[in-house]
Amino acid sequence: MGAVGLVAGVVLGAMGMMSLRGGDGPYASSPASTRSMGAASAPAPASTFVTAVSVNCELAPMLSKGGEGDGQVALQSRPAAATGSEVGSLILSGKEAAAAGRQRDAEVSFLNACRNAAVLPEGDGIPLSDAMYQLGRHYATVAAFGAPKGARNCCSAPSGSTARAWKATARAWGPPTRRRSSRRRGWSPCARAPAGP
Repeated sequence: MGAVGLVAGVVLGAMGMMSLRGGDGPYASSPASTRSMGAASAPAPASTFVTAVSVNCELAPMLSKGGEGDGQVALQSRPAAATGSEVGSLILSGKEAAAAGRQRDAEVSFLNACRNAAVLPEGDGIPLSDAMYQLGRHYATVAAFGAPKGARNCCSAPSGSTARAWKATARAWGPPTRRRSSRRRGWSPCARAPAGP
């Protein structure tokens, strides 16, 4: 079962990489770069990525409440405006909820971070890809290590392909640089609360 998931993840990651970086995928419709008189062409704006994938932030939560204290965070509607500090705060809240074993709260926090990152005025793709990466990693962690008693496993449901696609998209763009440095500080996605009785 694990080998099939690994192969599926590699295939989806390769497909995501090809569709995001060129080829005939849905995000390859950016204008071709041209050079005129030796002048360098402007790079494609990050807002193209933000516009293309921000629709993925409109998902409904897939995990059910896992137990006592879980399910306290409410899913926000898409905000009209947001700031980078709000996105960072929501991602941190999601990490804390996951570490405390509140899988539903973590999922909702990551979805809220994704929705806020999609409307940032700068059009920067890093906060959005970071929120999507965190959500995809959360789904993968729940699938690999199990959800708390009473919660359904998101990757065994039909919507599990969505979680794998998110993770493939996030891997294609690569984790943001600041995440790599946070791994060296000792935080691990495998650190989770013990399973219920």
